[in-house]
Amino acid sequence: MTINASDLLSGASSARSTTSVVTKTTETNLSNLSNSRSALSGALTAATAKTMLSLSGVSGLMSLCALKSTDVTARTQTLKVTCDGTVVYNATIATSVSNFGQYACGVGGAYDVANSISSPSLPIKFQSTLLVEITSSLTETDKLTLYYDYVLEA
Repeated sequence: MTINASDLLSGASSARSTTSVVTKTTETNLSNLSNSRSALSGALTAATAKTMLSLSGVSGLMSLCALKSTDVTARTQTLKVTCDGTVVYNATIATSVSNFGQYACGVGGAYDVANSISSPSLPIKFQSTLLVEITSSLTETDKLTLYYDYVLEA
């Protein structure tokens, strides 16, 4: 199936619904994300959410949103995506492997066999606001990387 960006931006059914919430996922290898935008976490306080991306007053399509660890320290990490005031992804994983993490959307989404839950691979459409937050179980600096891509409507 061919999906055109213009179709997704116009609200075609190939974009992910903003009413469904993924709350469980499993870690997966995120080593092939070099072509996307990225941002290091900066300073994190244990168990405290940090805003990594906030857009308002615009509409568009988020084609990739992934969070990965940069080292082998054991931690839990949470990725939360809110579109237009609705939480569409909110999941925590335990990881201790460099380059492992989770996808909220984007190609190569993880699949949690034990719970039969798949991370969405479809893009997420937003009408007016997009908020991406992360949390680590540790107080640390630059140990998580957010990878993301989005397109704004004209």
